[in-house]
Amino acid sequence: MKRPDYPGVHGDQISFPGGGKEKEDRDDLETALRETHEEIGVKPEHVDVWGALSTQQTVTSKYRIAPFVGSIPYPYEFRPDSREVERLILIPFSRLLDPETYTYGTYNWKGLEFESDLYRYGNDIIWGLTARILNNLITLIKTGREQDV
Repeated sequence: MKRPDYPGVHGDQISFPGGGKEKEDRDDLETALRETHEEIGVKPEHVDVWGALSTQQTVTSKYRIAPFVGSIPYPYEFRPDSREVERLILIPFSRLLDPETYTYGTYNWKGLEFESDLYRYGNDIIWGLTARILNNLITLIKTGREQDV
């Protein structure tokens, strides 16, 4: 999803749904499912959770991210929250596996330069932690183990 350009370190970025743990969340999975429901309207009971990837940390904000992988029925009627989601980006997985889609290089975001995995889809460039999570998942699928994080 593309986040709106709001003040803060993650505004105007492409990301997966996510956010901070709340008191009622029992664990990281419950947080992920709640945030996915709040941000893009996917009901937790519609998610078939496959498992977790390695926990990672954002470079600038130092947030700890616990990514989960799962599937939802297709097609799905997403309900993005316009306060948190400018638009959804639905990418065929075959495109992510296409070597032409991926590179590693410098990405300039708001005048700051970051060395990052980069995935290009149309006019969108996925970079930073979101690209690292994608790269980790793709590495796991291709090799049977996660990349070194």
